[in-house]
Amino acid sequence: MSYATLAELKSALRITDTVDDVLLQLALDTADDQINGHCDRTFLDSGATTSRSFRYYDKYAPIDDFSTTTGLIVSVAGSTLLADDYQVLPRNAPAYGRPFYSILFDITPINFTFTEEPITVTARWGWATVPVAVREAALLQASRTFSRRLSPYGIAGSPETGSELRLLARLDPDVQLALAPYVKVWGVR
Repeated sequence: MSYATLAELKSALRITDTVDDVLLQLALDTADDQINGHCDRTFLDSGATTSRSFRYYDKYAPIDDFSTTTGLIVSVAGSTLLADDYQVLPRNAPAYGRPFYSILFDITPINFTFTEEPITVTARWGWATVPVAVREAALLQASRTFSRRLSPYGIAGSPETGSELRLLARLDPDVQLALAPYVKVWGVR
């Protein structure tokens, strides 16, 4: 699944035939990967709960984005913590259409210093819905990627008409601007 659909991209490019559908889908997939890399997160809902391991620091654990506390399980050293033992942050994330991305422990799970013992979090990873700005960024970047095949030297337009544009190997500046509020500052690796 992509951030934008093939039909949305074809509509944006005013394409009505199916001749380039494979290339258009490839451009959408490429745009998704570029957006994920730029933002250091994915915006798609995983669709199911799965477990992942993370390091924590004293009483704080930065983790991957998750959209709901339904099915949330937090474990340390094989022991499942009670919901009263931690808080998911930011507290009002769903009210603003954002995910949770960290856990603050009301207890110290093992000791008061950094430990090598990871926490295991079972959650439904990703965002509940793809933000509109991310969908638009995907369409714009996919359009640019698709058009790039017609500019073999990375230059589109014509210097004679003043419409010359260099297509650099980076995100479109308008895409970067649209994604700025969604870039994860402290990514989890």
